[in-house]
Amino acid sequence: MIGRALTIIVICLAIIPLVQHNKILSPHSSPADFTTGNEWQPGMLTSSIFSAVAQPPTAALTFSPSSPAAGYPVTLNTTSSGGTAPYTFAWTFGDGINGTGNPAIHTFASGGSYNVTVAIRDSTGAIIRTYKIINVKYDVPPIPQITWTPAIVFAGETVFFDSSTSSDPDGIIVAHVWQLGEGAPQTGIGVLHTYSSPGVYQVSLSVTDDSGVTVVKPVAVWVHPALALTASSNATQGLTPVGLSFSTQASGGQSPYTFSWDFGDGLTSARPNPVHNYTIPRVYRAEVTVTDSLGHTASQVLNITVSARPVELSFLGLSETTLKIGGVLTAMSAFPLMIFMIVRRRK
Repeated sequence: MIGRALTIIVICLAIIPLVQHNKILSPHSSPADFTTGNEWQPGMLTSSIFSAVAQPPTAALTFSPSSPAAGYPVTLNTTSSGGTAPYTFAWTFGDGINGTGNPAIHTFASGGSYNVTVAIRDSTGAIIRTYKIINVKYDVPPIPQITWTPAIVFAGETVFFDSSTSSDPDGIIVAHVWQLGEGAPQTGIGVLHTYSSPGVYQVSLSVTDDSGVTVVKPVAVWVHPALALTASSNATQGLTPVGLSFSTQASGGQSPYTFSWDFGDGLTSARPNPVHNYTIPRVYRAEVTVTDSLGHTASQVLNITVSARPVELSFLGLSETTLKIGGVLTAMSAFPLMIFMIVRRRK
């Protein structure tokens, strides 16, 4: 008798710790048998002594975000061990709605405190139950704000996108995600990007607060063509003195434009289409720079070759052409005399 009594005492001492928080029910019990407290309930050990000694499943419940808000989904997850897999999961969210599976996703319609419970049943029918009190707040969504510098964007120019003025009235912003209209998404309060081609790009900023609430703000960013310059002259070579006409054509950037010519001989001009005379033979580097109203610049160089003009011979006021014609006539008139002299020598 004494030995049997000692055996019963030992078994009871082994069972008591198992029912301190996670309550063990018989294979025939249902989630309705659970209570919200930690008190002992009649009928909780209707299963055999063997079920308690066989280490039924244990569980831990977690949820995210850590500070959930009404109207936004909450992910609930439970990790289980012990017992015999596979397990089934029955959830009671505390707002009159039940669910199954693991993890479970639930949206609380209004703020408040909710007693969320989950019952885990293993393949032998052993059940364990755990719960958490989840405080759901009435959330005010975050407010995303976008600025960028420079305000007028041109192709090939680096742009800084900034969301530092974004705010959350009842919490903090924990994530900033940018979609810049091309390329992979970027994260951070501020990001840099360079658009290689002009066009309209759809940029969006997603901000998420500590309640898991995400708000997206889209904007359209116009990327203008970069400043471009085309310069030409009516000739790139000539004989001294030579007068050349230069012309320019500017596009892109932001008008109005200003021009600056350096002809390579120490002289300059601010006209877009100047005329310039070169008097000394050499190769000149004529460079023109255009500047738009925002300070962007573009330049182009024209190489001008100026050669010395041949010397014109004159005699007694006669031109070189006259001398050449006269020389031919003189030679022709002397031809009979030459023949006479040759014949006379032979005699």
